[in-house]
Amino acid sequence: KCDPDESLPGVDPHVSRRLWGRYGAAAPELVDSATDDLKAIPGTPYFWAELVWAAQNEAVCHLDDLFFRRLRLGILLPDGGQSLLPDTKSLIQSHLGWDQAHWKKEVERYRNLWQVAHGLPQEWRMGRDGA
Repeated sequence: KCDPDESLPGVDPHVSRRLWGRYGAAAPELVDSATDDLKAIPGTPYFWAELVWAAQNEAVCHLDDLFFRRLRLGILLPDGGQSLLPDTKSLIQSHLGWDQAHWKKEVERYRNLWQVAHGLPQEWRMGRDGA
């Protein structure tokens, strides 16, 4: 049953509508699967449970896929969400089947992609005179 006018248990009605709109009939399952109450990812409209949901259910292949396309953390947050990586690791690494070496490779890939696509240009980071 998918009724965007029906509030999800324990969720603000406005947020409930967003979850219905994004997840459709899976919205109640997402809310039920949240191990804690739904806690917001600071600086975003998303919940940690959505990050876990994406890792489990949305065919995430790379960290940049999760941070740029699934939840847009890399676009919404000033540091591209890099400050969230320790918490993210503990929540999703096992769901994605990534060992420590793979996690490290994904973080490096993500940081490089973020810097190229969304970070400050090289000359701004080093100062206009290149120093």
